[in-house]
Amino acid sequence: MNLIIDGGNTFIKAYLFRQNGELKKNIRCAPEEMPALLTAFTQDENISAGIYSNVGSDQNEIYSELKKDFPFLVQLTRQTKLPFQLNYDTPETLGLDRLALAAGLQKHASTAMAVDCGSCITYEVLVNDVYQGGAISPGLQMRLKSMHTFTAGLPHVEDLNMQSFPAKSTRKCMTTGTINAVLHEINGFIDTFTALHQSAEVILTGGDAKYLADALKKRTFANPFLTAEGLNKILNDQI
Repeated sequence: MNLIIDGGNTFIKAYLFRQNGELKKNIRCAPEEMPALLTAFTQDENISAGIYSNVGSDQNEIYSELKKDFPFLVQLTRQTKLPFQLNYDTPETLGLDRLALAAGLQKHASTAMAVDCGSCITYEVLVNDVYQGGAISPGLQMRLKSMHTFTAGLPHVEDLNMQSFPAKSTRKCMTTGTINAVLHEINGFIDTFTALHQSAEVILTGGDAKYLADALKKRTFANPFLTAEGLNKILNDQI
């Protein structure tokens, strides 16, 4: 059994993968809750290997604490051996989450694009098992918060339910503008990518994917565990 721990900007997630790559179970919690929950999560499980990845600034401190209870745990860094090649001008700045997504794509195809809808929306492109980079733009909540923060009259809106266009209230206009702008953006990247690679797959993932999946192009497949699967693949390459 492999233990996968993925620390994001808001939550830490843990996964258990069987040796055949099948996901057995997973949890998500705030960073301060993880130590206690992880003990119960892994109880009576035969875990032989694990990997820890965190995009936060306190990743080394959290890793040191986790290592006390899970001595077999390895940490994903930019020096970790990867199952694909990099074609990227500044690999020293490349986010660990983006590396994990690229590895996750390999489960689907050697040429594919991941669209990760989280705090930011990231696009990761893999062509013949070579990572080619992608794009980064603000996520749904970031766009809504920026409209409230940088204007005098627009409210703080958290509702991300799709609204019809034209919307009939300021709050609904903000939601409609945000979601539809993101949909047009993602569909535009899909068109650009598939024009170059007609048979390639596009995988949608991330916490906000549920607000977008049904309205995107039919060639898009949803996989909420793409990052975890990528981390599991990277771990298996270390064993």
